Amino acid sequence: MSINRTPMVDDDGSGTTGTIINNAWKSELYDQIDGAIGLWTDVGFFASNFNGQNGGTWTVGAAAVISNRQCTIGNVTFWQFYISWFSGANVIAGAPTAVRMALTGPKTINPYAMFTNLYAQNGGQRIAVDAVAASGPTFIWLEFSRPDGAPLAAGPFGLRGIVTLETIPG
Repeated sequence: MSINRTPMVDDDGSGTTGTIINNAWKSELYDQIDGAIGLWTDVGFFASNFNGQNGGTWTVGAAAVISNRQCTIGNVTFWQFYISWFSGANVIAGAPTAVRMALTGPKTINPYAMFTNLYAQNGGQRIAVDAVAASGPTFIWLEFSRPDGAPLAAGPFGLRGIVTLETIPG
C-alpha cells in the first residue's frame, strides 16, 4: 500500500504567505519511501511471455494466470506467480525439455543469486522442477525443467512459486 498523497498548501493558498510548501519535493520524498518499502505490482498478461523450449510449446491463456506479480525492494526483486493447471487454457504440446516465463521490465539480474520455492504439476501429477534465471534489456525470464533432463509431458502444466532475485544496479 503506497502512501496517501494529500496535497499541502500554504496558509492562504496564494503561494506568497505563511509556510510555502514545495509539493514536488514532497512527492519525491513519498516516491523514495514507496521505493524503500516496496510495493507489489501485477505483471501484465502477454501470451508471448510463456513458451516452450526444444521440441514443444507452452500455451497459456489469461484465465490460467491466477497471480503474477512482483515487488522490488532495493536491489532484490520478488516474483510471485500461480499459473493454474486446472483452470483456463494452459497446455504443453509436444515434448519440450523446458518452459520459459518472462517478466517484462528493464531489470538486470545476477542469475547466480536466486532462491526459489516452487510447486509444479505436469500431466496430472506433481513433478520436481529446477529454475534458471536470466535477463535481457527488457525482461527477466525463468526457465523451468525437470532435474533428470526428461522432457515435460504434453497436457496441462502449472506452476506456483516465489522467486527471489538479486537486481544489479545500473
